[in-house]
Amino acid sequence: MAVENSEVTSMIIPELHDLGKLAADCLRGQKHSFYRSGKFMPGILIPEIVERDLTWASVIYHMKLADWSDWVRDLARPAPHHWIGPEERKALFLVCLADNLAATTVRAVYEGPQANEWRNLWSKSVFAVWRNEPAHEDPEPIKTPADLEELFTLWEKSSASAVLESLADNFRARGEDEAWPNQVTSLWAHCTLTGQYYRALEKHVEVRTSHEGLSLALDGVEVRNHEDASKRWKLRIARVTVKFHQSFARAMDVAVLRELRDALDDFESPYLLFRTGTTLYLFLPSSALSLRGILKPLTDRGFYAEAHTREAPPSSLQLWRSPRSGDVHRELIRAASAKLQKRRDHIKALLDHPGTPPGRKREVGPEVGRLDKKLRALRELESDAPVPRTTTPDSYSSFYPPEVDSTVEIEPPLCDVCQVRRGIPQRVATVTENLCNRCWELRDRGFRQADLRQWEERDSLACWICASLDPRRAELLVEALYGQRVIDGVLFVGMAPKQNEKLIPVLSQFRPLGILRDMHDEFARTITALGEAVRRIFSHVVELAEGVWIAELAEKRQLLQLLRSYVDLMKQHFPVLLEHHWRSGLLAEAAKAVRLGVSYGPAKWPFYVDWRHVSDPSHAVAVRGIRSFRFETDLPGLRALITGMGKWMDDRPPRVRRYLHELAEVERRTGLPDLAWAVVKADSKEPGPIRATAQEVVNRFDDGIRKGLFGPVQVLSLLELTFSGESSRVRGGGGDSYRIHP
Repeated sequence: MAVENSEVTSMIIPELHDLGKLAADCLRGQKHSFYRSGKFMPGILIPEIVERDLTWASVIYHMKLADWSDWVRDLARPAPHHWIGPEERKALFLVCLADNLAATTVRAVYEGPQANEWRNLWSKSVFAVWRNEPAHEDPEPIKTPADLEELFTLWEKSSASAVLESLADNFRARGEDEAWPNQVTSLWAHCTLTGQYYRALEKHVEVRTSHEGLSLALDGVEVRNHEDASKRWKLRIARVTVKFHQSFARAMDVAVLRELRDALDDFESPYLLFRTGTTLYLFLPSSALSLRGILKPLTDRGFYAEAHTREAPPSSLQLWRSPRSGDVHRELIRAASAKLQKRRDHIKALLDHPGTPPGRKREVGPEVGRLDKKLRALRELESDAPVPRTTTPDSYSSFYPPEVDSTVEIEPPLCDVCQVRRGIPQRVATVTENLCNRCWELRDRGFRQADLRQWEERDSLACWICASLDPRRAELLVEALYGQRVIDGVLFVGMAPKQNEKLIPVLSQFRPLGILRDMHDEFARTITALGEAVRRIFSHVVELAEGVWIAELAEKRQLLQLLRSYVDLMKQHFPVLLEHHWRSGLLAEAAKAVRLGVSYGPAKWPFYVDWRHVSDPSHAVAVRGIRSFRFETDLPGLRALITGMGKWMDDRPPRVRRYLHELAEVERRTGLPDLAWAVVKADSKEPGPIRATAQEVVNRFDDGIRKGLFGPVQVLSLLELTFSGESSRVRGGGGDSYRIHP
C-alpha cells in the first residue's frame, strides 16, 4: 500500500471485511484476499482513496501474509506502515475480533476433524434449510478484473457504504462458509453481525500506551493479542421479549398494539443485533452497561420486558441452545434409522427368499453392507446428540415502567384494563370504568368503535389475524433443520463411510445465532406478502402491528381464501414445514414456531378473547369463530385438506355432507379420528350407495387419510367455510345440522 504521505480514511465499514468471498477463485489468493504471493493482482490499480481506506485494510487482513495477519492480531508487532496509528490498530484489531466472534456464533465450530474431508459437498451459495434449496442469486458477482475495477470506481466516486449496498443481494446469496454442512448461514448475516459486534466493542474498548507498548482495555482488562482478548474479556448476549399489561376490554384498547409497534420501530441502540416481532437480541460488551438503561425508552412508554442473558468470553460466547435440542436430534436420527432399517430388512428378506433369482440377489446384495455402515454412523451420531451443558447459566431479569414498581403499594381501585396502576373512575358510554392515565390516553387515540359499528350494520364481523414467530420454538426449529441437514449428509450416497464418522462432533458444536437471523428475515418477507394477501381478500383492513390485522369479514369464503394464500406463502418461504414428518413429537413442537391465528366474532365481543386465541394459538394454524366454529391443524394437514378439496368445494352432493357429518360425530364422541377413517375404509368395500359415498371421500382425501394428516371434523369444519348462496353469509353457517361445535 503506497500511501506513505496520505491521510488514512478512519471511517470503517466492517460489513465489507469479507468482500473477497464474492470474488471468483481466479481473483483470490490464499483464503479470500485479493493478493497472490504478497502482491495485488497485476494490471489492476487501486485508487488512492481506496488504498488509504481502513475498510480496504480490513478486507486484505484476511490473507496469510506475515506482514499483515500477524500484526493485526498481535499489538506487540510493529505495523508495516507509518500511517497506521494506535486508533487504526484498534479498529483493525476489533474488526478481526468481531469477525471471529460472528463466525463462532453462526455455525458449527469444528474442534476435531477438518471440514476438508467433505470438499465434494462444498458450495458457495447459502443453503436455506427452511426451503431445502440453495439461493438463486449469483454468489460470485466479481468474476473478472474488469468487475473489480468497476467496484473500485464506485468506491472512489461514492463510498464503501455504496459498495456494500450494491452487493447486498449477493451477500445474502453467498454462504458464510463454503464447507458443508455450514452453508446454512448467509454471508449477509455474518457480515452484519460483525459490524454490530464491532461498533458495540468500539464504544467501550480504549487504547492504552505504556513502556510495555500498545494495549487495548475493556472493563479495565488489558490485552495485547487476540488470544488474550478471546479468553479474558467478558461479553453478554441477551434475548429480550417486550410485553404489555393491557387486556382488550373495548375495541379502543387495541391501540396498545400500535403503540408497541411504534415504540419498537423507534427503538435504536448500538447494542441491538436484530429483532423479530417483540423479541430483541442485544449484544452487551461491557459490564458497565445497564440492560435497564438500554430498555428505558421502552419502559418509559409503559411496556415491560423479560430478558435472558448469557455471559462468556468471546471464544465460547453463543446464543442459547434449546435444552431440547439433543432430544430433537435423537428424534431425527431415530426416524432416519427406522427408515433405513425397514429397507435393510426388506432387502435381507429378499435375499433369504428361495424364490429370488440369483441375478436379483447379486444386484441388491451389496446394498445390505452399505445400509449397515450408515446405520452404524447414525447410532454414533445419536450417542453424541446431547448438548453439553454450559458452565455459565443464563440469568433472568425483568424490567418494568417506573410507575409499576413491585415495591410500591398501589391504592385501589386498580385500572380495569392493565391491572397494574391505580384506576380513576371515568365515564365511558353508559358505564363507569376505572382507568389509569396511561390506558385512558391509549383509548383516546385508539382504534375507533365507529368503524366496527359500520361493519356490524353491514351484517359483517370483525376478524382478527395474527401471524407470529415464536422465539423459543424458533431456536428449536433451527436446531431441527440443521440436524436434518447433517443427517442427510450421513445418508448421502456419495459420502464414504470414513466421512460419515467425521460428522459425529458437528451437532454438539452448532451455533444458531446467524441462521436465526436469516430465518427472521425470511419471516419478515412472509409477513409483508401476507399483509398484501389480507388487503386483497378483505375490503376493509386495519393494520394494528407487525403481523397483526383486524378486517371486516363479510363471507366465510374469505377465510378459506386466506388459508389458501397462507399455504401458498408457506410453499414459497417455509416449504419444509409442509412435509408430513413435521407432525409428531418435538418436530411438531418446532414446526409451531411459525403460527397463524384467526378469530372472528361480533364487533362488540370483548377483544381480549380474540387476542388470547390469535396471539398464542394451540396449533400452527387455528381459526375460531366465537361460540360457533373451530378449525385447528398443522401445516401439512392444512395443505392436504386444501389440496383434497379441489373442485369439490363447488360441487358437494348432499349424501357426502351427511356422511362426513356422521364420521365427524364418531370422532367427536370417541376423540379418535383414526377410528372414523377406519369406518370410511370399511364402508368403501361395502355394496350399495354408501360405498359410492365412502369411495368418493377416499379418492378425494386418500393421501391425507393414509398419512393421518387430518380427521373428519377438520374436513367438515373447512367445508363450513365454503357453503354457497345465502348460507355463506357469516351469520349463516350452513345449518345447525352440519355445524361442528367446540
